[in-house]
Amino acid sequence: MAVYVSRINDLLDTKSKRERRKYSIEDVAKFVGVSRQTVYVWAGYAGVDRKPAATHMSKLCQFFGVTEAELWLLVEDDTDEQPLPGMDAMTAIPG
Repeated sequence: MAVYVSRINDLLDTKSKRERRKYSIEDVAKFVGVSRQTVYVWAGYAGVDRKPAATHMSKLCQFFGVTEAELWLLVEDDTDEQPLPGMDAMTAIPG
């Protein structure tokens, strides 16, 4: 299954280097109009459905100078196909 992974931390580093100024999660939060905790949740996000609301998404894109598609990296997540710890692939297959 494919999941979206946040690129906020990468984009924050890139923006800081490009503009030669250290930007923080707090700077993002102030610009978007949300709490630091909210931005931390977004920055650590990896999933399929709970991305920021459209108004916040627009502000994030504006802050970083990117499109919505550039805020999220779509990656294959095959963790649901892995055997449980202590089980080999053969015992994980239902019989």
